[in-house]
Amino acid sequence: MASAQERAKSATASYHVFGRCHDYNTALGLKASLFAVTQQGRSKLAECQPSGDFDVLLSTSATHLRIEMRGYQTVTIPVHFTANIPPDARFTIGSLTAMARQNSQPIPPDKGSLLALFFSMPDSLTIKYRLTSLTKPSSHLQATIAYKYPISRSFLIAPDDYTATVSTIENRLLLSEKMTVRPGVTFKAVQVIKPSEVSTLNEAAPRYTAQKLALSINILYFDQSSHTLRPGVKVALDSLAHLLVKQPNLVATVTGYTDNVGKRELNLILAEYRAKAVENYLKERGVPTNQIKANWEGPDTKALPEASEAVKTISRRAVIQLSPR
Repeated sequence: MASAQERAKSATASYHVFGRCHDYNTALGLKASLFAVTQQGRSKLAECQPSGDFDVLLSTSATHLRIEMRGYQTVTIPVHFTANIPPDARFTIGSLTAMARQNSQPIPPDKGSLLALFFSMPDSLTIKYRLTSLTKPSSHLQATIAYKYPISRSFLIAPDDYTATVSTIENRLLLSEKMTVRPGVTFKAVQVIKPSEVSTLNEAAPRYTAQKLALSINILYFDQSSHTLRPGVKVALDSLAHLLVKQPNLVATVTGYTDNVGKRELNLILAEYRAKAVENYLKERGVPTNQIKANWEGPDTKALPEASEAVKTISRRAVIQLSPR
């Protein structure tokens, strides 16, 4: 969680946001006006060019971006900035800036939110960027980024918690982190270091792809009221232990969870036992203590917002997050 100082600094920052306002039916550019909405009110940012193009500075204190033009329905877009965005970041939101005429049907809502990314990486490096849902592992997005300078990309994707991984074309893992895509636009910077700056990996280690890391060993499930590892889970943990031993630059963060049945205090204890069961198993397989971190959140973070029995079942879990040192 960001400190108060980081939040205060973030609140005063502004970043370039660009795109093109256009008629939803004709795709012709519109000379619309753009406004930033904050808790204090709204302020005009700019007016689009006759072509519809715009490039504005949007403050991180903004909660919404509004687009207005006489004769057209107003477009209001919720905006969310993540932490640690570099000052030179630029973001594109072109896919959300279509406008419908006042007397026409509203534009059908997109099935997902917009994730606006700013990639900063070394010259000549080609990477694979992958998002995998923590609640629905079958839901994922993958893109190949091959540019020699910082680049802005945006993707429509459902609001959810995700594991984001960056790997080389050869499937060498460079970055792994948890992130949340919120309704509207989520602005995030992805800063990739040179592979040579990552600790040298043992060539004898098995080649795990970012997809396998996210899907095969990211979420481990438990029986109700139990912290005993299932036999199938041990197979995945054996593979993970082998990976961690052979690649000492990686750290595994294990977080234990429970369903919301029963007293919260007891569920927190059970979540701790689940996280430590995974931690102890990895240690028994030779993983050094400094490569494992154990946390627990109990019933406070359900796998899905619903309260069905199926959701309770998948909430009895431990999530393993891999990241480089």
